[in-house]
Amino acid sequence: MEMRHVVTRPMLDQLAAGKLTDAFKTVPGIRVEGRISEPPVLVCAQCPLSLYVDGTRRYTDRRTRRFVIDDLAPESVELIEIWAPRRDSSCGGSVLIWTR
Repeated sequence: MEMRHVVTRPMLDQLAAGKLTDAFKTVPGIRVEGRISEPPVLVCAQCPLSLYVDGTRRYTDRRTRRFVIDDLAPESVELIEIWAPRRDSSCGGSVLIWTR
């Protein structure tokens, strides 16, 4: 895996995002999918991204939706790292969110 993008605390402050997914909408190559009535899913190309919060895997797949990313307040996030596979960076990857 290689680092694709980083969102720092000052960047989040500058965005003044009301929801954490608003910050992801500014990241090139990342889409936020889901209907208004559904929790959002982060997608790169056609692949949902794996999500980790403070080192713990969180599941946001369409079937279970056990974790809602917007339940994290943007002001509680210190750093977001977006990682992509080295070989095929167009699909898949991971998002690591580090909170304060």
